[in-house]
Amino acid sequence: MAISVDGNTITWTGTVTITNATDLTSGVATLILSPDGGVGVLPFFASGDPGLPPVFRNVTVNQVPYGTTVPDPSWTMVSPGGAGVASVYDLTFSVQGGQPGDAAAYTISGATDITGTPTDKYILVYNAVSDSWVVTQQKVGDMYNPTSINNYSGNSSLVTLATMVIPSQTWAWRPRNFAYGTITGTANTNVSLVCRITNATTGDQVASGPGVTGATGMSAFLIPAFETPFGNNASYGQIPAGTSVSIYLCAKQTAATTDSWSISGSSVRWLMEVAPTP
Repeated sequence: MAISVDGNTITWTGTVTITNATDLTSGVATLILSPDGGVGVLPFFASGDPGLPPVFRNVTVNQVPYGTTVPDPSWTMVSPGGAGVASVYDLTFSVQGGQPGDAAAYTISGATDITGTPTDKYILVYNAVSDSWVVTQQKVGDMYNPTSINNYSGNSSLVTLATMVIPSQTWAWRPRNFAYGTITGTANTNVSLVCRITNATTGDQVASGPGVTGATGMSAFLIPAFETPFGNNASYGQIPAGTSVSIYLCAKQTAATTDSWSISGSSVRWLMEVAPTP
């Protein structure tokens, strides 16, 4: 064996080679110790501490479309590090997107939690009791106006100027009425406009407009005004689903003196809108 140890003494046996020995100007030479019989092991050499692992400052992941070649990862050195200091890198790599799935053949109308018959222009409304979606007609009301309005002249306390019959709806609703007209009378005349449903004298009052005392060219305006508040009677002025209704526009003389008065149908305009209830 080329190397032996005796206590603190190491004995080496082999060949000594000095390179560059003939060039004395450089002052540099290499000493090569080649042990006899193979490669010698110097047990008194100690291994150095392992270096620190690199640190990744930024890691960027890019997704490429399915079927596209994935590019190789790229490393960018930010800092080389040094003794006791880790090197720093930025890393960018790519992954491939998954294969596109098959197109779904599912339709909303084929859902098992939908009840009712699909109908043109109908919508889905959630029913919490049955935990299902119900095919329902949209709550959108139309507007209506009368085909004719009557003239009146006399001293009656209540006159029906026009009547409209509104077809049934698939949900409950209330009428929203607007009207105006011009009344001619005496200094004692006070004529207001009133709308009632079902009956011209006893039906629920759903609109009104107070008159102004005067003799000539008095304008009366009518707006939605229910005689009984909804909070006291939730069904007041309400038309149930599936029920047609007649609505009456009336002129009402409210003055204590019953002088003659008149109104021309051509001066009256009346518009009624269906207002669905929640």
